[in-house]
Amino acid sequence: MKNPIIPRRTLLRVLAYGATALATSCGSNAILNPNEEEVETDRFEQAKSLILENPLTPNSEKINTATVIDSFNPKSRNFAAKMATGTYWVTSPNQTTPDFDGDRNIGFDDFLSFARNYGSSNSSYDLNGNGLVDFADFLTFARVYGQNVNSVPSIDPFETLDLEQVAAFTNPTVLDLEDCVSDPLGDDLITSLSENGNLVIVYDGSHLIVRPKGTFNGDTSLRFSVNKEAPYTLEDAVEENIPIHVQRNKDGMDLYGEVNDRNRRWFQPPSEYYIYTGKAAAYRDPADPKDWKGPEPTSEQVKWAKDAIRKMHDVTSGFFPAEPNIQTGKDISKIWYPNKSLRYQPNDGMFVWFWDNRYGDEGGTGRYPQAGAEIKAVSIQTRTDAPRRAYDHEPITHGIGLKDTNHNGPFRPDEVIFAQPRSDIHDTTDYGQRPISPKERFVGTALYDLN
Repeated sequence: MKNPIIPRRTLLRVLAYGATALATSCGSNAILNPNEEEVETDRFEQAKSLILENPLTPNSEKINTATVIDSFNPKSRNFAAKMATGTYWVTSPNQTTPDFDGDRNIGFDDFLSFARNYGSSNSSYDLNGNGLVDFADFLTFARVYGQNVNSVPSIDPFETLDLEQVAAFTNPTVLDLEDCVSDPLGDDLITSLSENGNLVIVYDGSHLIVRPKGTFNGDTSLRFSVNKEAPYTLEDAVEENIPIHVQRNKDGMDLYGEVNDRNRRWFQPPSEYYIYTGKAAAYRDPADPKDWKGPEPTSEQVKWAKDAIRKMHDVTSGFFPAEPNIQTGKDISKIWYPNKSLRYQPNDGMFVWFWDNRYGDEGGTGRYPQAGAEIKAVSIQTRTDAPRRAYDHEPITHGIGLKDTNHNGPFRPDEVIFAQPRSDIHDTTDYGQRPISPKERFVGTALYDLN
């Protein structure tokens, strides 16, 4: 939308056009009391004289000029001081406009101000910028008299936003879009972003946080739109494209391909977390926990289990709660279901943990149901002599739905928690303070982006 360009006409046609537009678009007279009417009439006549008696007004145009000025008269039935005959578009904050009083309408008070400055060098009224408030400026003013004033906001062009596929999951890019938009009149703006199925975006009206969604890599874009708050809303929003390139990370994609187990995952977080602190199952103990004779887990081991459960939030970028309500106790009914075919299968929505020394490996995880994409319950068992690493490996790998990396593959247990040592190789490294790595977060989060 731009300020319309009106071809130069003869003075007679320009003035006649202004008078006709006002006559055909105006409503009823403003209602004034006698004193107000007298004051308005005096102000009008003085302003009219200032225009007509100034030598800048050509003698040949004074009759037509008087006709147009009379249409500005509050007593005239064609009076249009408060009526819009279109929109006057402001395109620059430094633009001189005929809205001299800044009320967003080019009206009677603006005419009075213009008349008082007619013939001067006051730049605030010099509409064509030639250094003099002259008859050409009056013609410009007459053409737009009665129009409302508005402006079109602008958006700075965006350069391509480059994202690294794995790093973007740990350090999403933040853009301050508020600094990219401006409005010539300083109006309040409303901004919005188009949706994009390849991206995860968080936008608060000024700051944009963006990262790839899932395993997407390549080129895409976001459409950024700007409009105005009422009453100056534009018919068409101003839009600009934000081009985005996501650089593929081969290691991250290889790891995701190795550990993705047919997209198995929770569709909603567990509703109950329970750590069984009764006796562990000893070697050759029967199935029923009431007959187990192994040692109870230490307070440190219980803490390890709790810490590992909390890390599920980090590795999935927030799908699991940051502070889950983890209950502990010796309630056998939370881990033992004798009437089920799989007697350690918890009820739907449950995430349980207990210690079991019948395992040859450091631990194991049951995911239920055993078929299909959705995980509805998980049961984790670890040996009481398992190293700290196993406590992270079971929930962060199998508990969220992933499988072990290939033992013969490039990813080692000291590199990613998804890699499980062979049963005859016990990794005794203390991973207690080990943060979730960018590759691990990428894999876990990409999986849960499927939800």
